Order: sequence, then structure tokens, then C-alpha cells
Amino acid sequence: MANRPEPDDLSPPEEWSAPERRLWSAFRAGSMLDLRTGVATGDAPAGGAEWGPERQIRADVIALLLLDGPPATPGKVRALRVSGARVTGELDLTSATVDCEIDFDACSFSDVLSLRHATTLAVYLCGSHLPELSAEALHCPSLDMRDAVVEGNVWIQASDFTIDLNLDRAKVGGWINGNVLTIGTWFNGRFGLSVGKWLSLASARIGGVDLRQADIGLSGGTEEALGAHLLACDTFWASEIRVAHGIILSGAQITGEAVLSKAVVHGTPSGRPAIRLDEIHARRLEIDTAREDAESVSLRPPLAS
Repeated sequence: MANRPEPDDLSPPEEWSAPERRLWSAFRAGSMLDLRTGVATGDAPAGGAEWGPERQIRADVIALLLLDGPPATPGKVRALRVSGARVTGELDLTSATVDCEIDFDACSFSDVLSLRHATTLAVYLCGSHLPELSAEALHCPSLDMRDAVVEGNVWIQASDFTIDLNLDRAKVGGWINGNVLTIGTWFNGRFGLSVGKWLSLASARIGGVDLRQADIGLSGGTEEALGAHLLACDTFWASEIRVAHGIILSGAQITGEAVLSKAVVHGTPSGRPAIRLDEIHARRLEIDTAREDAESVSLRPPLAS
């Protein structure tokens, strides 16, 4: 990692590259460093490995700014905001406490981004491309991953988002582990969220879950691709969802409505219900998908107290 400059030196280290030095100044001012070219094909984060040095920023440089960076420009609030950058190396913020906003807009990461056990302000990864996200037990007001692409897995189990988690239109090649997750308002995965293997929200505590038009379990497997047993939430919307091998909401505590209208469950093994709603508590339950096929839904009532 580059050496930390002396406290009275407000200029970036001389050995830093031109984009890294620009990021130093943008960080102090809380402004966005835009490294995009303006050409859509050339700015697509999926092709970030081909971006030249004028768009590359080392992960160690970013970590130094976030953990031991310079003070804000007078009258400004520090923030790490960058668009169209190639982040090279593993950005490891495990167990870190970060006191500023982190915004990677349409960026490309060469390695895993780790936020395990970290405490941060809002994190934005909108439109970015990552090999994997490791964010177990992350404490953060909001994690925004709209339109992001994650080649592997998203690990967010036991994390605490006091406001929301946004995965609208995100593409995840592996799985999303959200077990024991806590979210103050919404888990959004609407209008094209795609998860290759499975999404698990077992024992999560969430204000509302919105999975309308999501695709889950596209990469095969045999187990239920959507598992949310013992979930507690106010609202569960999953209309027009497409799920492989089954949906589990057994034991869920839903104070409002659970909507599974026009849900499509495919590849369910013979003899196994497509939708498990055993011992669910919900004020209103809509499952018109199964109205002509009683064997496709398991709806054993809760035991009497």
C-alpha cells in the first residue's frame, strides 16, 4: 500500500497514478470522479479488464482514502465517488469503520469486494461488475446494487441495513445468502432481478420484500431456489416471479399481504409441493397460481396456541 502522507501534506503521494491523484482531490471535495469515455460500448463494466491505465485505480489506494484519508476540503463533506473506474486488486474492508459514503457507479472490479463485519455509511454499486461480494454482518444504512452484475455469489447474511437493500434488475450468477438479514424498510429485487442458483432469506427480519418479475434458480440444481422460512416482514410481493424447484415460506410471519399471483415454479421434483406455506401467518394470502392444482401448494395451518 502507498505510504500515508504526513498530516500537514494535503497533496496525494507522488507515486500515485494520474487517476488516483484525481480521486484524492475528488474524495476531499466529496465529488464524483467520472472516468467514462462517453461511448456506451467502451464504458460497459463487463469489459473493464480491457480499460487502460487512465481508468485504473488500485484497491489499496481506495482503502487508504477510506481508512486513513486526508481531511475534507473546507466547506465540503468527504466521500468516495467514482464512475467508470477499473478497481484492480482486492478491496478488503473487512471489519473496517468507514465514516463516509462509498459510491462505485458503473465500475469494474478485478477481485472480490469484501465488506465483512464493516460499518459504513451508504454503499452504492449501481451498474457495477464484480466477481463476488462478501458483505456478511455489514452494518450500513443502505446498499444499492441496481443493475449490478455479480459473477459469483452475494453474501449478506446477518447484515443490518437500517433503510433498504436494492437489487432491482441485478444479475447474480451464483446465490444470494440473506439469512438472518435485518432491513428497516425494503428488500427490492424487482423487474428483472436474476439469481442463478438460489436466494435465501431464512429467519430474516425485513420491512417489505418485493420480488416482482424476478428469475431465481436459472442455473439448475434440485433444491427450492427461493427459501424464506421463518421470514418476518410486513409485505411479501412476488407476483410474476419465476423460480426453479420450489418456494418455501413455511413459518413466515407476514403482518400484511403475501402475493404470489402469476408465479411460475418449474422443475419441481415429483411428489414435492411447488410452494410451501405451512404454518404461515399472513393477513392476506394470494396464490392464484395454484388454484386448479391443490397438490402444488402445501398449506398446513399453524398449530393452535
